Amino acid sequence: LLPTGKVMLFSGSDIDEVIASGFEAPVLQSELFDPVTETWSVMATQGKARTYHNTGFLLPDGRVMIGGHAPIALGYAMNFDVPTRAPQGRDPTFEIYSPPYVFKTRPTISAAPTTAAPGSTITINTPDAASVVANGYAVLVRRTAITHLVDGDQRNVVLKVLGSTADSITLQVPSNDASKNQAVLPPGYYMLFIVNKSGDDLVPSVSSSLLITGADLSCR
Repeated sequence: LLPTGKVMLFSGSDIDEVIASGFEAPVLQSELFDPVTETWSVMATQGKARTYHNTGFLLPDGRVMIGGHAPIALGYAMNFDVPTRAPQGRDPTFEIYSPPYVFKTRPTISAAPTTAAPGSTITINTPDAASVVANGYAVLVRRTAITHLVDGDQRNVVLKVLGSTADSITLQVPSNDASKNQAVLPPGYYMLFIVNKSGDDLVPSVSSSLLITGADLSCR
């Protein structure tokens, strides 16, 4: 999930490797999904096969790191030889994907708080305050915690603008209503982005790290 609200798709294989281990072909073509138009766009091609046990996560600068590849042994048995269309050895390498917005003029955050409580207000400094308030937004992107390809807690939370000056924006941090079992913004670490428009495209800044307080972080 990108700070623009669009979704990148990477890696995998053309068939279910659990059912037909060793017969899969890697998918190297990445794609971008736009939830507003409900359309897919073909993006860059990966350099390496990453079928089973692959992963991908958003970096603080808006790029995406992808890695992994630990396929199931052929037929679940190392001595069972079948024709394979994907590399069978484990691959510990990573690749970094740069979305098109990386190459555009990006808004910048010059100062921001490092912690905030649910329901509080925060003020960030940016020379792009006027254009972000007029055409963009500020968003908190929860830091990724992936297990077996999936992050079930991934989320973007757009912050309400309360006010602005020529070089600052004041934002409302959502509250969490425990009585209704609601947690729009669970405690933990987030990446704070400001997002601007460049033509028809959304362009995010490099993020600033923000801790939403309320979690027990003694074991981190």
